[in-house]
Amino acid sequence: MNRLPDIGQVSDLRLGDHPGFDAWFYSFCAENNIEHGINPSGVASPEQLRFMVAMDERQVYAPCSDATFRELAASFHLRSFPPRVRSQYIAAWRSIIRVVRYEKDRQKRRDMINYCRHRFRGCLALGNILPSRLVKRLVTTLISHFDAGDPWLNERLFYNETLASFLRSQTLQKALGRLPDGLSAEGIPDPARGGGKRQMRTPGHLYRFRSLHPAGGGAFPRPAAHVSLHLRDGGRPCP
Repeated sequence: MNRLPDIGQVSDLRLGDHPGFDAWFYSFCAENNIEHGINPSGVASPEQLRFMVAMDERQVYAPCSDATFRELAASFHLRSFPPRVRSQYIAAWRSIIRVVRYEKDRQKRRDMINYCRHRFRGCLALGNILPSRLVKRLVTTLISHFDAGDPWLNERLFYNETLASFLRSQTLQKALGRLPDGLSAEGIPDPARGGGKRQMRTPGHLYRFRSLHPAGGGAFPRPAAHVSLHLRDGGRPCP
């Protein structure tokens, strides 16, 4: 019962078929902060997830590639990490050390490294934390202790300005407002105009922006969810 089933594609897995996998997957979700029951305000509910990802009722979802998920599950039996995940953890540690180097105080930098080493070893012992999630967890902690603040603030400002410009672009608005071939808006009432025949309106008004500037008076808008820097895992970003 404690052995996990053979995993091909994550999309083929269903909860309720294997008690050992159900327990392991719940621990996986909890450690990677993707369990709605533990963090209902920050994690999508199963109903919301099925709406966004098109899943059936018992299907599981993991924010990583099938290969990474298989190797994490395999480490449960092997008590060691296969090469792919091991290389991702090595890259994660190097990323964390690069962040620590932003701290100028030598003693504080040494304390940060010791803390990260302790946390990193603890996460490796669990064996079910995604490398990208581990980086996010430790980097968030490190930045909160920097005297100079977020070292990537200017880079985030740049990427958010680029994203805001793209969302306002005519190219995107035309693509979002275009009807599929064979459909016509003729005769459809437009509520925004108090009835009458509908004229195609782009959904750009659905976007809501707010300032990212530290003082609250930024020169450009940004999406409510800012673009963050993170490792990519199998082509999918960490949520």
